[in-house]
Amino acid sequence: MKTFRASREIACAPGALFDLVADIESYPRFVPGWLDARIERREGETLEVSQTIGLIGPSITFRSRARLERPLRLDIESQQAPFRSLAIRWRFAPAAGGGCRVGVEITFETTSSLLDRMATIVLRRFAVRVVDSFACEARRRYGSSTACKA
Repeated sequence: MKTFRASREIACAPGALFDLVADIESYPRFVPGWLDARIERREGETLEVSQTIGLIGPSITFRSRARLERPLRLDIESQQAPFRSLAIRWRFAPAAGGGCRVGVEITFETTSSLLDRMATIVLRRFAVRVVDSFACEARRRYGSSTACKA
């Protein structure tokens, strides 16, 4: 399994940033590579999500389960092809100077060694790009002074 991490401080309250990350259906508007995201079912703090991403080669559609624990964490998991295992862990904490320290960890294994190698190349930079796109969207939505590097 491969794991990639990224974190940064964003001038936004942890609860507001959590809400932004939990707004999964808005991802196609600002997260690079996210083509579609739909919440298929909601049970309390658990969401069943269908999504399509286009990061390498043809786009892929898969289902995942998101567990929300506002305002601290959001965990996303899938075992649906092309993933043997996919886990995306978001963490939110107050930053020392105000705002939020957000971190994302992406751990995955695909059903194909070729796809694993391709995904490793792409996902190495993808975690940072995702966090940067959320910083940019937080600025747009909440008017924070976060610099955008999408």
